[in-house]
Amino acid sequence: MRLLTRRSRSLPNLQHVLSAAGREGSAAAGEQEIPLDRIVGSASGSSKIGEFDPTFLPLSARMRQRWVRVYQAMTEGGDVPPIDVYRVGDDYYVSDGHHRVSVGRALGRETIPAPSRTSTEIMHSAASTPHSA
Repeated sequence: MRLLTRRSRSLPNLQHVLSAAGREGSAAAGEQEIPLDRIVGSASGSSKIGEFDPTFLPLSARMRQRWVRVYQAMTEGGDVPPIDVYRVGDDYYVSDGHHRVSVGRALGRETIPAPSRTSTEIMHSAASTPHSA
Protein backbone atom coordinates (compact mmCIF):
# COMPACT_ATOMS: atom_id res chain seq x y z
CA MET A 1 0.00 0.00 0.00
CA ARG A 2 2.82 2.43 0.83
CA LEU A 3 4.21 1.93 -2.68
CA LEU A 4 0.89 2.96 -4.18
CA THR A 5 0.37 6.03 -2.01
CA ARG A 6 4.05 6.95 -1.53
CA ARG A 7 3.26 7.64 2.11
CA SER A 8 5.53 6.63 4.92
CA ARG A 9 4.46 4.65 7.95
CA SER A 10 6.82 6.68 10.13
CA LEU A 11 6.88 10.24 11.41
CA PRO A 12 8.76 12.96 9.54
CA ASN A 13 12.04 13.73 11.30
CA LEU A 14 13.15 17.27 12.19
CA GLN A 15 16.79 16.45 11.43
CA HIS A 16 15.82 15.67 7.82
CA VAL A 17 14.09 19.06 7.53
CA LEU A 18 17.07 20.88 9.04
CA SER A 19 19.48 19.07 6.74
CA ALA A 20 17.38 19.83 3.67
CA ALA A 21 17.30 23.51 4.65
CA GLY A 22 21.02 23.53 5.40
CA ARG A 23 20.51 25.01 8.86
CA GLU A 24 20.46 23.98 12.47
CA GLY A 25 20.04 25.56 15.89
CA SER A 26 17.22 26.75 18.09
CA ALA A 27 16.08 29.60 20.33
CA ALA A 28 13.60 29.51 23.20
CA ALA A 29 10.16 30.87 22.35
CA GLY A 30 8.35 30.34 25.68
CA GLU A 31 5.50 28.10 26.81
CA GLN A 32 2.28 28.25 24.85
CA GLU A 33 -0.72 26.22 23.76
CA ILE A 34 0.09 24.85 20.34
CA PRO A 35 -2.36 23.33 17.84
CA LEU A 36 -2.13 19.54 17.79
CA ASP A 37 -2.78 19.47 14.05
CA ARG A 38 0.43 21.49 13.48
CA ILE A 39 2.60 18.82 15.12
CA VAL A 40 3.87 17.02 12.04
CA GLY A 41 6.88 14.98 13.11
CA SER A 42 9.54 14.01 15.60
CA ALA A 43 12.67 15.79 16.78
CA SER A 44 13.82 12.67 18.64
CA GLY A 45 15.78 11.16 15.79
CA SER A 46 15.34 7.58 14.71
CA SER A 47 14.30 6.41 18.19
CA LYS A 48 10.70 7.61 17.77
CA ILE A 49 10.06 7.93 14.04
CA GLY A 50 9.56 4.17 13.69
CA GLU A 51 7.39 3.87 16.80
CA PHE A 52 4.51 6.08 15.60
CA ASP A 53 2.77 6.47 12.28
CA PRO A 54 2.39 9.95 10.69
CA THR A 55 -0.85 10.49 12.63
CA PHE A 56 0.97 9.68 15.90
CA LEU A 57 -0.69 6.31 16.42
CA PRO A 58 1.64 3.79 18.10
CA LEU A 59 2.91 1.02 15.83
CA SER A 60 3.82 -1.63 18.42
CA ALA A 61 2.11 -3.35 21.33
CA ARG A 62 4.74 -1.95 23.71
CA MET A 63 3.92 1.58 22.56
CA ARG A 64 0.19 0.91 22.87
CA GLN A 65 0.59 -0.13 26.53
CA ARG A 66 2.31 3.15 27.31
CA TRP A 67 -0.38 4.94 25.28
CA VAL A 68 -3.09 3.47 27.52
CA ARG A 69 -1.26 4.67 30.67
CA VAL A 70 -0.95 8.20 29.24
CA TYR A 71 -4.62 8.11 28.19
CA GLN A 72 -5.66 7.17 31.72
CA ALA A 73 -3.55 9.96 33.21
CA MET A 74 -4.95 12.54 30.79
CA THR A 75 -8.59 11.52 31.25
CA GLU A 76 -8.42 11.02 35.01
CA GLY A 77 -6.78 14.35 35.76
CA GLY A 78 -3.32 12.96 36.42
CA ASP A 79 -0.25 15.17 36.38
CA VAL A 80 0.86 15.29 32.74
CA PRO A 81 3.76 17.62 31.93
CA PRO A 82 3.84 19.83 28.83
CA ILE A 83 5.39 18.34 25.72
CA ASP A 84 8.64 19.68 24.25
CA VAL A 85 8.63 20.79 20.62
CA TYR A 86 10.65 22.63 18.01
CA ARG A 87 8.88 25.02 15.67
CA VAL A 88 9.88 25.26 12.02
CA GLY A 89 7.72 27.74 10.14
CA ASP A 90 4.14 26.91 11.09
CA ASP A 91 4.91 23.28 11.94
CA TYR A 92 6.09 21.64 15.15
CA TYR A 93 8.28 18.60 15.79
CA VAL A 94 7.93 16.89 19.16
CA SER A 95 11.08 15.97 21.09
CA ASP A 96 9.34 14.74 24.25
CA GLY A 97 5.66 13.86 24.49
CA HIS A 98 4.86 11.68 21.48
CA HIS A 99 2.30 9.70 23.50
CA ARG A 100 0.73 12.88 24.89
CA VAL A 101 0.34 14.19 21.34
CA SER A 102 -1.24 10.91 20.25
CA VAL A 103 -3.64 10.78 23.19
CA GLY A 104 -4.54 14.47 22.88
CA ARG A 105 -5.49 13.93 19.24
CA ALA A 106 -7.52 10.82 20.11
CA LEU A 107 -9.39 12.81 22.77
CA GLY A 108 -10.26 15.48 20.20
CA ARG A 109 -8.25 18.20 21.89
CA GLU A 110 -7.24 21.10 19.69
CA THR A 111 -4.17 22.29 21.60
CA ILE A 112 -1.52 21.05 24.00
CA PRO A 113 0.84 23.01 26.29
CA ALA A 114 4.47 23.13 25.22
CA PRO A 115 7.56 25.25 25.79
CA SER A 116 8.47 25.83 22.15
CA ARG A 117 11.92 26.22 20.65
CA THR A 118 12.09 27.96 17.29
CA SER A 119 14.63 26.58 14.87
CA THR A 120 16.83 29.50 13.93
CA GLU A 121 17.43 30.80 10.42
CA ILE A 122 15.10 28.31 8.76
CA MET A 123 11.67 29.74 9.36
CA HIS A 124 10.88 30.23 5.66
CA SER A 125 13.11 27.78 3.81
CA ALA A 126 12.23 24.72 5.90
CA ALA A 127 8.57 25.61 6.02
CA SER A 128 8.48 25.12 2.27
CA THR A 129 10.38 21.80 2.44
CA PRO A 130 7.92 18.97 1.78
CA HIS A 131 7.37 16.43 4.54
CA SER A 132 9.13 13.44 3.09
CA ALA A 133 9.84 9.95 4.26
